[in-house]
Amino acid sequence: MTKFENNIFEKTFTVEYNNSGLKGILTNKGFLFMFEQIANAHSAYTKFSFNDLIDKNLSWILLNWKLKVISRPIRNNKVTIKTWISYYNHIFTLREYEMYDDQNNLCAIAESKFCLIDLTKSKIARLPENLGTIYRNL
Repeated sequence: MTKFENNIFEKTFTVEYNNSGLKGILTNKGFLFMFEQIANAHSAYTKFSFNDLIDKNLSWILLNWKLKVISRPIRNNKVTIKTWISYYNHIFTLREYEMYDDQNNLCAIAESKFCLIDLTKSKIARLPENLGTIYRNL
């Protein structure tokens, strides 16, 4: 299920084997992988994804993550992830995430920082002035 409402993009995922550890518990790497998946889905939804930017010789680049784990879902369980753009300027954008388990309990919150890179010049590209309009939330 995918939904975009009140400027928040939401999607339901299943915790997969490759995102869980030996005891079937979602790993930190698994959290970040799933957050990256929803960021890509949100960007594709708004037509500002890797695939949409490549013709302009641009690509998103991840600068850093902040992750706070509250509880860890287990393999094969459904989780709902919400994401939105919380801030941007001409250099970078901040994206927020929340993950909920199948009982609607908050499992984790995260923040990522992205910028655009010009692939031909190998340097950071200026973000468009209308990024808030593109993502419909600022």
